[in-house]
Amino acid sequence: MKPYEATVIHAEMFGKDKHDHDDTEICCDGCGIEYTLTDYRTLKENKKLVYFLYEDFLVCHGCLFDEIKRHIPLGGEVKLRVLDYDARYFLNFGEEGYNIEDELG
Repeated sequence: MKPYEATVIHAEMFGKDKHDHDDTEICCDGCGIEYTLTDYRTLKENKKLVYFLYEDFLVCHGCLFDEIKRHIPLGGEVKLRVLDYDARYFLNFGEEGYNIEDELG
C-alpha cells in the first residue's frame, strides 16, 4: 500500500517579498484554528503546533492525524510519509498510536 504523504509548512514559505507577511494568517481547513505566521513560527519551534499540506488542504497536526487514523484497517497499520525540507520520514499509525521511522534509501 502506498503511504499517504504530507509536507510540513514553514512560516518562511509565505510571501517573503511582502513587508507585512508576518501578520498573514494561516488557517487549518479541518478545524479552523488560525494563527499569524509570527505566532505559528513560535508554536512550531516549541513543538506545540505544525501545519501540513495534505492533498489539497492545509491542516494542523491534530486534524491530519485524525484523518490518517480513520484509514487504519482493523488490526493493521497506515503509513504517512512526511516531507520536511530535505528530511523524509514515516509516521506509522496503528491501533496503539503512532511511531516515527526514518526513510531508508
